[in-house]
Amino acid sequence: MKNSKRCSVIFWLSILFSSIFSVWIYKTGFAQSLAINSENILLALVFGFWPVLFYFTLHKEKKNWLYLTFPFAVGIIIGSYTLEEHEKVYWIYLEWARYALIPVAILFEGFVLYLIFKTYRSLSKGDVNEEKLKAGVRKHIGEGVGANLLIFELLMWYYSILSWRKKTVFEGDNFFTYHSKDGNASSQLAFVIVTAIGIPIVHLFFHFIWSPVAAWVITALSIYSVFWLLGEYRATLIRPISINQKNLFIRFGLIGDETVPLDTIESIVSVSGSVPRQKGVIRYKGATAPNIKITLKPETKISGLFGERETDKIYLAVDSPQNLIKAVNLAIESTVSQTHLDDAPVCA
Repeated sequence: MKNSKRCSVIFWLSILFSSIFSVWIYKTGFAQSLAINSENILLALVFGFWPVLFYFTLHKEKKNWLYLTFPFAVGIIIGSYTLEEHEKVYWIYLEWARYALIPVAILFEGFVLYLIFKTYRSLSKGDVNEEKLKAGVRKHIGEGVGANLLIFELLMWYYSILSWRKKTVFEGDNFFTYHSKDGNASSQLAFVIVTAIGIPIVHLFFHFIWSPVAAWVITALSIYSVFWLLGEYRATLIRPISINQKNLFIRFGLIGDETVPLDTIESIVSVSGSVPRQKGVIRYKGATAPNIKITLKPETKISGLFGERETDKIYLAVDSPQNLIKAVNLAIESTVSQTHLDDAPVCA
């Protein structure tokens, strides 16, 4: 794992510094002084050096050359804004790839919506189980960070569009909310309304100040943002933190989705005050301060949206902190007692 992270850091830092270097040699006239075509330097860098770099650093881990799509897109953008028009021979054709990003994004969102409705229809009888919704998507796309990101997108559309129609059920025996603390959900709803009202104003502004095309692109992104904010608001209202005899399920808005085994919890206490970002710390607090701190046992790894990571503490902002603390402690005591009973010798 550490070696994989090291290779990833080497790859992305190399992309960053080689991009800066390519811009530098062009802007300073260094390439022209050596009578080297600037376009050829960029072509060799983006489509020669970067793929070789990927092969020797990340190929064994990722095993997918599509991972180079983002670096290629960055390289094309760099060339578009640094090369003069008379220097572009092949780059003119590469620039057309930028316009392909719009239909690709539309196709991606269409695919996500297709998966949502297909899975939703298969679960149309009775309440909708979120875990079954996720499982229906994973059946088509598998596991991994990419699958998690797609599921995150799926949940955004589900909670913004479909969650109004049926009740969503979740795994767990006891459930705890977090939408009321310091007006968490109310603030989100206000932001949704303000953003939606501002869309036509922003559209007209960019239409006359910039261009009609830019105005429509920004409007499309703004509408998408409204759906995202609406999904976050609905998820905050609906998705609970829950607990059963084995796990604490931490759901918080759209992003929070961690399962914490009870036997990895060292302590759970109430806290007050703000908590800064720290390595090994997960914070789910909305726009307020956390009121619960969960300390985990050393070397505990928790899986989340962006994969597995070693976690020391988890901070939460919930509506009834004492009730959650009591429920977790009782569940841990019950788990310990059951373990002792299972380990007890049986007398014949």
